[in-house]
Amino acid sequence: MIPRGLKFLLHGFFALLGMVLVLFEEVLWVGLGGILRQVARLAPIAWVESWIRRLPPILALPLFVLPWLIMLPVKLAALWLIAIGKIGHGALLFIGGEAFGVAFLARLYDLCRPALHQWRWFVIVEAVFLRWTNWAHRIFNTLPPVRFARTRWHRLWAEAERIALLLRQKIKPPEL
Repeated sequence: MIPRGLKFLLHGFFALLGMVLVLFEEVLWVGLGGILRQVARLAPIAWVESWIRRLPPILALPLFVLPWLIMLPVKLAALWLIAIGKIGHGALLFIGGEAFGVAFLARLYDLCRPALHQWRWFVIVEAVFLRWTNWAHRIFNTLPPVRFARTRWHRLWAEAERIALLLRQKIKPPEL
């Protein structure tokens, strides 16, 4: 039996780890989803996306299995690399595969969301999930290391903007 204090610590650790993973995936979702939207301007991809948008909900839902099916061999290859001692290569392949899978899933979600919103149960599940991620954001953003990192990031960004402004003022384009 696990002592009560240790059980409490483990529960808190795994809850925090779960929040961090969900938020990390959400950051990838937003960032990489935007990149895939740019790629979608290519004619063949635009045609496929147009076809996906026209699918009824019963055919749109199974599309969410695609990213996992595509990424399964990549993840297995990453585990194989780790097993033979190439830990760095395996970790990079796993992280890259996960990033691609999340981006692909984000794009599919954007395309299928209108069709899936025809189902009341999907709207309810989506609302519960979004409420949970907002709750996780609120807790995560109050953690001291996160607040410190955010403050530091804002300072660095403001300094970079100040330097860029100085450079722009110093290097003026030639008058025509």
